[in-house]
Amino acid sequence: MSGASERPGMAQGELRGVLPAGTELRGYEMMAILGQGAFGITYRARDLTLHRDVAIKEYLPTTLALREGHTTVVPRSPEHAEQFAWGRERFLEEARTLARLDRSTAIVRVYDFLEANGTAYMIMALVEGESLSKRLQRDQSLGPEAIEQLLFPLLDGLEEVHAAGFLHRDIKPANIMVDAKGDPTLIDFGASRAAMAQRTTTMTAIFTPGYAAAEQFTSVRLGPWSDIHGLAATLYHAITGHAPPSAIDRIMKDTCVPLAQLQPAGFAPALLAGIDAGLAVRAEDRPQSIADWRSLLRGEDPGASSGEATRVVRRRRRLAHAARRALGGRIGRRSWATIAAATLLLVAGGGYLAFQSDAPTMAVATAPGLTAKQLEEALVERRRADALLAEIRELEQEARQKVEAEAEANRRADAELERARTARQKA
Repeated sequence: MSGASERPGMAQGELRGVLPAGTELRGYEMMAILGQGAFGITYRARDLTLHRDVAIKEYLPTTLALREGHTTVVPRSPEHAEQFAWGRERFLEEARTLARLDRSTAIVRVYDFLEANGTAYMIMALVEGESLSKRLQRDQSLGPEAIEQLLFPLLDGLEEVHAAGFLHRDIKPANIMVDAKGDPTLIDFGASRAAMAQRTTTMTAIFTPGYAAAEQFTSVRLGPWSDIHGLAATLYHAITGHAPPSAIDRIMKDTCVPLAQLQPAGFAPALLAGIDAGLAVRAEDRPQSIADWRSLLRGEDPGASSGEATRVVRRRRRLAHAARRALGGRIGRRSWATIAAATLLLVAGGGYLAFQSDAPTMAVATAPGLTAKQLEEALVERRRADALLAEIRELEQEARQKVEAEAEANRRADAELERARTARQKA
């Protein structure tokens, strides 16, 4: 959302449809381009009244609108006009919300917002420094002191954001600016982009694989636990030097090695366990609020939070065990014998149990040696594995549908852009 210098390789002449340097906008003068994406353009500008540099974000979704002349933004077609106007209102709502958040220094400050040139603008503090992404490219990983200096201010900022009924939705190293002192600022909120992505297929959903929670790939309700996953994944990257696997890949086969198992030198065990809890694949297995997560990360024992930590660890282990059984095809012979024995007892008692498996052929004589408790545990375990497998199949189907819808939307957008170019050439 803001930064200290232009993005490398993005000179003024290389960017199409941007406001030229020197353009004035109600007391602000555009100076340079900080970044450009599918949703808008961010400029470095000068506040001519207060004589300070600021960052200005312009609402300009490329799939819905284009610049006409040097300044005016217009919808690509009459069909896009309503979606463009609706998205502009969401953009302004996001600016209003962020402008009210002023207690935490870890959240980018929004000074003002306005409408001009047929679109909307958000005026923000210019954050000097470099992104955490660039720092990790240079340093590979961070030590315990640097991690804590980043983590707890960001927790305070996110807690304020969540208290306002808001979510970031796109926490990752590229969206955390770090100043010369090592203090963080969270930038580039994705709420309005996500709202538009849910409303129209012409825009891509807001998430980054490796950092986005599994529920962000579906229509499941998001919450503070979704941002917790994004920050936990960012911390995992900062500690290990690489991002964790995609949440969808982890559902199919979880290859993410927990920090508690890696035991990087110098880090408190409670901190590592807390980050692991924030990385749980299932939303309900993560801490549900920043307050709960903060207590877990600090190793505090406030009662409720301690119970939460125990519940998270235990449920995560059970789910991982069930997933390996459901997907890995590595169930031991004793386990298959246990499930088969349970089936025999249910049928003998007048009950009915049906399931399909690729279990090896077993001798029924092994069943009588099992206790009733073992049989009950085997049935519970099997039901959990079946439920998890069904959920995985549903998530996979939803992800496939989203990819197909995105591809079709991109084809339509390209065709509309080509028609617009042809029309301009004829004119």
